[in-house]
Amino acid sequence: MSSAIEKAMARLRRGAGAAAAAEAVPWRDGTVETLPGPETVLTLPPGVLDPDAPDPLVLEAFRRIKRPLLDAVAADPDAPLRRAVVVCSARPGEGKTHCAASLAMALAMEQDVDVVLVDADVHKKGLSRRFGAADAAGLFDVLDDGAPPWTALALPVAATRLRLLPAGAWRRDAAERLAGPGLRSWLDAALIDPATLLVFDTPPLSACNDAAVLAARLGQAVLVVAAGETPRTAVQEALAALPRDLPVGLVFNKATERDPAVYDGERYLSDVS
Repeated sequence: MSSAIEKAMARLRRGAGAAAAAEAVPWRDGTVETLPGPETVLTLPPGVLDPDAPDPLVLEAFRRIKRPLLDAVAADPDAPLRRAVVVCSARPGEGKTHCAASLAMALAMEQDVDVVLVDADVHKKGLSRRFGAADAAGLFDVLDDGAPPWTALALPVAATRLRLLPAGAWRRDAAERLAGPGLRSWLDAALIDPATLLVFDTPPLSACNDAAVLAARLGQAVLVVAAGETPRTAVQEALAALPRDLPVGLVFNKATERDPAVYDGERYLSDVS
């Protein structure tokens, strides 16, 4: 498998694939993925926080979500894993993937910061699909021995300081790979630059063990909860699945009830002279 990747990358470096956006790579199990070509640039999917035309209230919401994460990084500069944030949820359908993408975009709006949004849900690849990169090589390929550098697979998002590392090829042993030494080696390499932040989108905690395994190896977590939908017991079980010493912030998504403070914020932000 690694030789096929190397040959594809070599052809791209020689310019043979410059006219195409990607290079097809056959895997041992018969599936075909693509390696990014030199012209592969992604665009933000609809609904994700847009730095050029943000909804003021959405922007303020994600500013509030990102600030404690950044404060924790600043307070512990000798702990690089603080710069690796897992975004998870108790159940499917709570808006976790949307929140992960918008949070990553909000972080990328910071000065002198580079953000890598990582699709760690190799089962559904929801994040990769939203960006049109479901068939691209990515995280779970990087964890293989002899894989190309992860920087060769991270796809830039146009006009931002954000890159996407897709999920990559499906693996039956995804949880075991996340628990293995390959992940730690990759984290060490990815976080060597103190300006780099990683945001991971994961499967729901109730669906499989992947998110809990990954959370145990990262430095911060955001738990997305669908307001008015997720039972309290599901939230409690999700929190219990996360490491006790892991800083966890809760985000209540899909809220429909708006208090006076929100109305005041909307009036204030819309009153631009």
